[in-house]
Amino acid sequence: MTRPTAKYRYQEILWGKEGQARVRAGRVGIFGVGGTGAAHAQILARAGVGHLRLVDRDVVDVLDLHRTQLYDERDAAELIPKAEAAARRIADINGDVRAEAVVAFANADNISRLADGLDVLVDGSDNYRLRFLLNDVAVKAGVPLVYQGAEGVLGAVMAVVPGAGPCLRCLLAPPAALDDAGSCARTGVSPATVAATAALGAALTFALLRGEGAAVAGRLSRVVDPGYVTTVDVKRGDDCPACRRREFEFLDAVVAAYVSRCCGGDAFEVFGGGAAFELEEVAERLSRGRVVKRTGDLLFVNDVDVSAVIFRDGRALVYGARDAAQARAIYDGLLKGQ
Repeated sequence: MTRPTAKYRYQEILWGKEGQARVRAGRVGIFGVGGTGAAHAQILARAGVGHLRLVDRDVVDVLDLHRTQLYDERDAAELIPKAEAAARRIADINGDVRAEAVVAFANADNISRLADGLDVLVDGSDNYRLRFLLNDVAVKAGVPLVYQGAEGVLGAVMAVVPGAGPCLRCLLAPPAALDDAGSCARTGVSPATVAATAALGAALTFALLRGEGAAVAGRLSRVVDPGYVTTVDVKRGDDCPACRRREFEFLDAVVAAYVSRCCGGDAFEVFGGGAAFELEEVAERLSRGRVVKRTGDLLFVNDVDVSAVIFRDGRALVYGARDAAQARAIYDGLLKGQ
C-alpha cells in the first residue's frame, strides 16, 4: 500500500489516491466570491484543487465581513476587488493551488471565455441573471455546474450534470426582477446558513472532480438554519427550454444597461451599456473639484454626498444613492457629463 502524501493524507484515505489525484488536477471556476463563493473557494483551496478561477465584479465591503470567510477589515477599508483579495488569501492558505483572479462583470459576451478550460463551474452569484447564464453555458458546453444560494436562513444546492440529470431551468423559472431577486440586501442572511450551504456545494464539487457526477446529478439539498438539511430528487423537465429544447436565451442575450442594488453592500452597481472606460481620461476630468484616486484598474471618486468606484469595463459602484434612479443619475453625471 502506497503511503498517502502528508498534506492530503486524510483525503487520500477517504477518496483513494486516484480520487485525490483528480481533485488535485481539477480546474474550477467560481463565479462570485462573496458569501457562499468565498467559503466554497476556501474549502477547495484547503483540499488542494489545482486551479481556481475566481471571477467577481465587486469590491470588499465592511457589510460582507459577517459572512465572507476570505476577507478582513483591511480589504474592506481599501475596497480591494473581491477576486484579488480572495486570490491573495488562498495563496497564503495553500501554495499548491493556482488562484486566478478575474475582476469582471460576467455576461453573455464573455461567459464562454471565462468558463473555457474548466472542469466544474460554481455559482457563487447574488443574482439570477448570472445563475441562469451559468446554466446556459454549462448545458451548452457540457460542463457540470454547482448551483448554490443562501438567503435569510435558507440555503439550496444542486449539481447540474449535462446528460445525466436536470438543469437549473428544470428547477426554477426566471423571476421578473433578475438582477435583484433573492438579494440579501433586502432579506439579510445568516453566516451559519452561508457556511453550511457552501460546504454542501463544495462536497458536490469534489464528487464531480472525482468523476461521480451521475451519482449526484439533480439532488437538491435545502438547508434551514440552525442545521436542518433535506434532500429531494429533481426531475428533468419534459419541455425545459435549456436542456431539452437547447434554447439559450441568457447566453444569446444582448448585454444591456442596468442598475442593481448590491447584495450585502450599501451601493448600487450601474452599467451604462457602452464601451469600456479610458480610466486615465475619466480620472483627469473628474479630478476637477473631486477627490480621485487610481488603483490598478479601479478609480475611486469622492464627492460631497456620494462616492463611486469606477471599473474599466464600463461599470461603477455608486454609494450614497437613495434608489436606483438616483444611482443612474449619479453615474450619468460622473461618466457622461449629464
